[in-house]
Amino acid sequence: MIEKAFGNLKERLNLRRTSVSSEENLEGKLFVQFMALFYLSYIKKAMSNHYLFKQYIIQELLDGLDMIEQYS
Repeated sequence: MIEKAFGNLKERLNLRRTSVSSEENLEGKLFVQFMALFYLSYIKKAMSNHYLFKQYIIQELLDGLDMIEQYS
């Protein structure tokens, strides 16, 4: 499970490059990546609980979420 989560960080969440200008920026980047991994895990669990893997793959669902925008 840990290896899958690490693979998600590297591949899907683009954490291959951690070069930043300061330690504060690195901490911020790691925090954002952690939150993204949290949400990705939640989405996978929800998809599994609602049997959505029969209709979708995770990438299709994430592509659909990319189109959501907020206007104020």
